[in-house]
Amino acid sequence: APQAEWPYGDGTCSDQVDNDCDGTTDSSDLDCTEPKDVSMPDMTTCEGTAVSIPVNVNEGTDIGAFQFTIDYDPAVLDGTGASGGSLAPSPPWYLEVNPLTGQIIVLGLDLSEAGAFSGGGSLVEIECAVIGPDGASTPLTISYSELADLNGNTIPTVVTNGSVTIYASEPEVCDGVDNDCDGLVDANATDAPEWALDHDGDGVGGTLTKASCDQPEGYVAETGDCDDVDPTSYPGADELCDEVDN
Repeated sequence: APQAEWPYGDGTCSDQVDNDCDGTTDSSDLDCTEPKDVSMPDMTTCEGTAVSIPVNVNEGTDIGAFQFTIDYDPAVLDGTGASGGSLAPSPPWYLEVNPLTGQIIVLGLDLSEAGAFSGGGSLVEIECAVIGPDGASTPLTISYSELADLNGNTIPTVVTNGSVTIYASEPEVCDGVDNDCDGLVDANATDAPEWALDHDGDGVGGTLTKASCDQPEGYVAETGDCDDVDPTSYPGADELCDEVDN
């Protein structure tokens, strides 16, 4: 009589017996296939902008098609469409957007046309206009998730939902966030430290400086080099008998 042959990792998935009488055994049985992780991120974004929200998979090998239904708060986001992800940049699409209920249904119909791929990344990017006010947030719920292999067989999935939180434009600071909503992260930050150009590479910079959250190449934190073209001359250097103020 047919028996259960599940879940992945169960002993019945390594006994070389077709326990569930479906014509497949162990590793070739989809009941014994390791699920793929499908997830959406927790994101922050500026009010009044547009946002691309990825639907990610931990491992893309053998995926031939996908279908996702994404639910969100229509008072916070306005779904406008979808675009290709890093793993499937231009597959044939079926797309349905319901802005009244806050739902997007998207299918990647034949990923084999996009070429073989492997590794983790996004299968699709959900495109939305941000219409909610500062402080508003919405869950991103994957209410339906289906992956298929290149032969059309279903691949099991484990889903992790995400969210979007909106914030208003603020002065830019060094925190890895686009605070002033100009599309740039940490650019022209008000708290960016000054770095000095170290032309001679002696570890002490001269008078040319640059403000940046991250240390620019060729710049150093210490300033005060009285001769930035002579690597033997800098504050604290040993004085040499070379007619130079080392």
